[in-house]
Amino acid sequence: MRTVAWMCAMWVGCGPSDPDAPTLGDASREVQFESVDRLGPHHYLASIKHRIIRDDGEVDRTDEAVEIRWQNWDTFEFRRVVNAELQSAVVTVDGRPWSLRSKGRWELREDAEPYRLDLRQSWNAWDQALEPFKERIELEEEGSELFEGRAVRRYAVRLVPESEEPELERGKGKGKRRRKVHQPANTDQLISLSGRVWVDEGTAVRLQAEVTGELEQRGRRRTVDLQLTRSGIGLPQDISPPEGASKRLRPASLPEPTEPDAPADPSQPPAP
Repeated sequence: MRTVAWMCAMWVGCGPSDPDAPTLGDASREVQFESVDRLGPHHYLASIKHRIIRDDGEVDRTDEAVEIRWQNWDTFEFRRVVNAELQSAVVTVDGRPWSLRSKGRWELREDAEPYRLDLRQSWNAWDQALEPFKERIELEEEGSELFEGRAVRRYAVRLVPESEEPELERGKGKGKRRRKVHQPANTDQLISLSGRVWVDEGTAVRLQAEVTGELEQRGRRRTVDLQLTRSGIGLPQDISPPEGASKRLRPASLPEPTEPDAPADPSQPPAP
């Protein structure tokens, strides 16, 4: 709970007897990848499914999945799949990264830092999937339970009605705390949001989530389905260099080999 306590301290007026004190659900909104790192080794799998119903009744589907096997900042594996096709993959062992290239070739790369950056930008499927609903997400605590031996709190996810007071009130009445609600800047119409999320009490990291949202964009009905889970927490991930990987460094800037020029015809005069 030390991490959560520190995060709560960043909020003005936070305290056990303060009616305006943030909840664990509030803290989970501010979690960065450094907090995820504090979980220790684990396996992360997230799936985002988009469905858009076109005017002619046809349905456009996009299925995206991200998988991370995390040991530490020097040893991790990251894969991204879109519509059942592998888009990118990297395996880093002891600070040595291999990147999957065309035709299934694994190549040793020069620096792991770009892949760490990519990881930081890709781990948060919650924000990626639920961005249109961000300002109207409400978490209602349902209880406490254990997840792989860790204490977690379970929250119901719902959509804050537009009619709720869009102000943050403090020190009035019974001190009820209302989260400020912003209307989206575009013409998106949010229709529904439901599901559950399980938040780790020690780090405020979301360990599991099952959320479905529905909205209307430019007159088209769109649904978003998010599934994520972190498992094997604290267990070695047994990450090793990929089979058939190149052991020779190939800088990312090195051009692909080209065919040599045809030899000059000796019967022809030299070019001016």
